Amino acid sequence: MSADDKIRGVEREIIERILAMLQDKYPAFDGGTYYLAMKFGIENVIGFHNLRDMITHIKTAIVDVNTLREREDQLLLAEEHLRRALVEPYELAAAEMFKKASDLYREYLDLILIAKKEDINFIKGPSQEVIEQLLKREVPGLMAQGREKKAVNLWDTTWEDGVKAFELAAERSLYAYEHMQKDVEVLKTRNLYWKNRVYFIWGLTATALFGIAGIIITIMLAK
Repeated sequence: MSADDKIRGVEREIIERILAMLQDKYPAFDGGTYYLAMKFGIENVIGFHNLRDMITHIKTAIVDVNTLREREDQLLLAEEHLRRALVEPYELAAAEMFKKASDLYREYLDLILIAKKEDINFIKGPSQEVIEQLLKREVPGLMAQGREKKAVNLWDTTWEDGVKAFELAAERSLYAYEHMQKDVEVLKTRNLYWKNRVYFIWGLTATALFGIAGIIITIMLAK
């Protein structure tokens, strides 16, 4: 290989591969990081750790090793860290939103029982059956699909399908959470209203009884 085939002592094909990684694959990481922060309030800490490891392998490829094979091996590792930087934040978003929705679901069920006992029709969003379908079957299935795709260490549509599965799992969990939250707030307000009404009536009744008792006692003492 002639000197013209190298740039600052590194094979041109290695430099071109690094540029392709940054031009073709890094923008997906950048966009995903913004999306997770804006949609779910999640900072892509895992992604930045993987990005740091990617840069370390690129640095090793162009500074610390000398043969083409060694450099290619380092770039394979760099690409894998970039792939993980893309996939794992979506996995985290899916897991966190699923937990958040599942925790609220338990409170949601308790309040539904109260609503049924008091004959209050408060559900404005999806039915209990739809929410249960999401949290018991659909979202866990999507997360399992995402983990399966993530395990395939290839830059192809497989890992992209994994990202989409995790993203959809997070979206569906968020959908369930937001609708349950609205119904829970409505029922809490309604339940508090009825409790306050009962306390008010009890207070009036007690006041009246004490008043009547006072009158009776006064009359008896007057005799």
